[in-house]
Amino acid sequence: MTRVRDWSNQGFTLLEIIIVLGVMSLFLLMTVPAAGRLEEMQRVKDTRNRLDEIRTAMIGHDAFDANGYRIVGGYAGDMGALPELYTSVWDMVFEAWEWVSLNEEDFENSTAFEIAFENKFGLPENEYFAAGRGQPRGLWKKVVSKKASDPDQQENSEQPVELGDRWRGPYLSDPKDELPDNVGGLRWTPGPVLDSEIRENREYEMRQTEGKLADAWGRALSFYYVNAGGNYTAQGVAGVTVYIVSEGPDRKSTQPAHDESLDHNRDNVILKISPREWTDDARVDQTEQQLEKIREALLGKDAYYDAAGRPLYGGYIQDHGAWPDLFRWKKESNAASEEESEEEPEEESNGESNWYLVDEENEEDKFTLGDDVYLGGQPRGLWTGQPGVKVIDNGDGTASEEEYTLEPWKNPLLGEDDSRCIGFGWRGPYVAPPSGTGKAETLKDAWGTPFRFLFLVSRGGMEIPDQDPGEALTVTSAGPDGAFDTGDDLPGVEIRRSDWDVRETMTLFVKLVNNTGEPLELSAGDNMAIRFHPGNGLEEIKAVSVVGEVYSNPTEAELYNQYHLTFLRGCAGYRLAEVWQQYPLDPENPENPPRGKRMAFSGVYLDGQGRLAPGEDESRPVILTINK
Repeated sequence: MTRVRDWSNQGFTLLEIIIVLGVMSLFLLMTVPAAGRLEEMQRVKDTRNRLDEIRTAMIGHDAFDANGYRIVGGYAGDMGALPELYTSVWDMVFEAWEWVSLNEEDFENSTAFEIAFENKFGLPENEYFAAGRGQPRGLWKKVVSKKASDPDQQENSEQPVELGDRWRGPYLSDPKDELPDNVGGLRWTPGPVLDSEIRENREYEMRQTEGKLADAWGRALSFYYVNAGGNYTAQGVAGVTVYIVSEGPDRKSTQPAHDESLDHNRDNVILKISPREWTDDARVDQTEQQLEKIREALLGKDAYYDAAGRPLYGGYIQDHGAWPDLFRWKKESNAASEEESEEEPEEESNGESNWYLVDEENEEDKFTLGDDVYLGGQPRGLWTGQPGVKVIDNGDGTASEEEYTLEPWKNPLLGEDDSRCIGFGWRGPYVAPPSGTGKAETLKDAWGTPFRFLFLVSRGGMEIPDQDPGEALTVTSAGPDGAFDTGDDLPGVEIRRSDWDVRETMTLFVKLVNNTGEPLELSAGDNMAIRFHPGNGLEEIKAVSVVGEVYSNPTEAELYNQYHLTFLRGCAGYRLAEVWQQYPLDPENPENPPRGKRMAFSGVYLDGQGRLAPGEDESRPVILTINK
């Protein structure tokens, strides 16, 4: 009889149990590392997402306009620069990070600066930022730090640093410490001296992340700004390359942590932002176009020449034979002007605000840049014939005001019987009038910052005489960050008097031809004059400028009479040499200006150095022919 074994009542044998346990152990050995790797991979992914969010907060999303220009957004779009990096030092009393802006620009003595920084933070400034320790607090705070005072004073100022009206943040949420117990066993040492104290402070900075941007492992992110010269800096100015770095799974790095070839950096999570990614090319190009329009408004198009290759002048300087005057928005009180503050005054002041003509005798109208001194203001005559107010010294210790008005231009060729038609005058606007009223009525760049117009007054302590060829007008844009002289100013316009001026010493040789067949009886009041017509050779010839000195003409018939005519100052270009016969004065109204008749004229060209064009010299004089 065959016996059937009942397996349902039997357990595992010892061998079977050993085999099962072995398989389960092997499975666990495989599963735990895999789970750990999955967790690390997720943290890497989370960290990359955080870096992308920071990039968006800094420079905006990747977007382009219809012309292919990158649309710069975020902090850089609003502020025209990347957020400055601020240093942190632990406040032992309040148990919180104290944020400080401590840059070499704040100090004249770099040695004292480095000593002060080492005493406070344990390492020089350049090493601190080369180690990526700064944080871009402007992404979430408008008041970003307390600014350190001069280290020679051995104390710190409590004056806060605020980012101003262009800041439209926050661009990121205020960062919180996700792992508050992460600093267990570490201690912060004020003014560290020993290497061990410095290293422990650095590790404390990495783990204590309250108010710091951190990675998914709970360690502070490192921010590196590298300028165009390859140096580390805290300033997010033009040309800076950004590296945002997480130390990654091993929580270690070798400085600089953005160099993946160094030990401990191979697993670092790194995001790079190149200058091209945050440079606002659209507004740069727009501002450069605006600067060119301003140049054209001042002196005409740079590339316009006549058939002989001579430059054709235009704009305000051609029409006036002079620089445009500059005006500043001021509050006038008791005929003594003072510059109005950008902030609202605490008390009501006497006088009204207006645009006042700048005065070289007024120190408040001067601007110092290095060893050079300038007059600054807005050339309001480029867009209005009534640009502002002029203060007049009455000579008795008092002053009065009068409206500053530019006389309208009149064409001498259309008013030949009017000797007052000298050709100079206002034919604007030469630029489109700017938007805004009052103080806001200024020519602005594409970022909304007023252009800076400066007349050079003295160079290197040496005063430049009035109407000297070295006089120059410069026009500058502050660039993206809205602040002048910070490294991102756009190369602007510079026009020197020698570019356009005709010197008083210039003379023109003229022969007068009487072609009437009759003696000419010209009175002593008759004269020759030099006028000026537009340098736009494409238009009909018109007289636009200068009346010359008076010369008595012959009293009896002669075929040739030779004269040297001296030019008044004015813009170079095409001029008219003419014979002018005045009518007798009206005895009943002797106060009326003299009137007369043009008898003959001929064109002549002078260049910007006060020289006659080739062939227009004494060997080939200008001939003025008087016909019937």
